[in-house]
Amino acid sequence: MEKVILSKSTFIRGLQCEISLYLYKNNYNLRDETSPQLQAIFNQGTNVGLLAQGLFPGGVDASPENYYEKAKSVLKTLEL
Repeated sequence: MEKVILSKSTFIRGLQCEISLYLYKNNYNLRDETSPQLQAIFNQGTNVGLLAQGLFPGGVDASPENYYEKAKSVLKTLEL
């Protein structure tokens, strides 16, 4: 049996609509394209992160390599 990891938002998606969760996890390529408005919001979040990094010269980005490795990111932060 394959282990399935759900984020909080994906879990809520499943509570709201089981079919939506199934399609999201098994046919992700069928999703709608990101609207320009939503992409602008994502870009703002990225820009805030870059500005925050600029506040700490010599700082290190401790972001995880992928979304599911947050624990590694926390450990890396503690090491730094």
